[in-house]
Amino acid sequence: MRWRRALTWLAYGALPLALLWVAFAPRARARDRDRSTDQAVARVIAAQLDGFLAAHAAVLVELAERFSQWETLPAPAVLDSLRGAATRHLSLRKLLVADGAGRLVAGYDTDRPPGQEGLPSGSLDSVLGRRDSLRSTDLVVASQIRAGTVERLELAAPIRRTDGTRQGYVGASVSLRGPRRLLRNLAAGGLAIHVTDGQGGLVFPCRGPALTGGTTFRSGQFSVTVIGKKTGRSWSSVLALALALALSLLSVGLRVLRVLDRRR
Repeated sequence: MRWRRALTWLAYGALPLALLWVAFAPRARARDRDRSTDQAVARVIAAQLDGFLAAHAAVLVELAERFSQWETLPAPAVLDSLRGAATRHLSLRKLLVADGAGRLVAGYDTDRPPGQEGLPSGSLDSVLGRRDSLRSTDLVVASQIRAGTVERLELAAPIRRTDGTRQGYVGASVSLRGPRRLLRNLAAGGLAIHVTDGQGGLVFPCRGPALTGGTTFRSGQFSVTVIGKKTGRSWSSVLALALALALSLLSVGLRVLRVLDRRR
């Protein structure tokens, strides 16, 4: 009889522990899976944003190489080249060619009314950061930030003469509407996404506090934080678990009372 009593006590003691393990161990494993999934999603988002930026940067570098002899080209020909690039790449909202002092040789702004897209030659480029390309060997990427939110990315590629000197630059404003549309679609699927640029400007969402927790992945130009949709037990499963645990504890209590009554 003693071995039966020992088995009974072992069963009553193990049942609550087993129920607790069933309740919490799968959730811990799910959290681990969520972290790895969030990290993969953040990496993919950063790669897509970097690819979007690299594709438009390549357009500017190609134009800069084409305009390496732009002094011999009339301004209308330069304007036609800018118009063609803006037509092929809709995220390029403003393209311009400026000399070493930042004065426009030609410019094309797709945000202006039809027929008035051309910018007046001789006017100064309002984005001073693009002139840094005259002192840089690589493409210059800057952000136009207002109230902490990135409105556009500003790119500039230097125009080099055959002797290596820089006679001007090609600049462009890149709209973020396309990437933000994709990020909104991802967020609608249950992801919390927070993207900032290299200067800390908010890329997505356009407003709101930073995420706490989650997985962060930093690429060349962007920092992406992702938190997956929280998955928890339904109320019915929680109530069923609580009821089973209560019944097991009640059984243990009744067993203890019977043992105490027999000893009296």
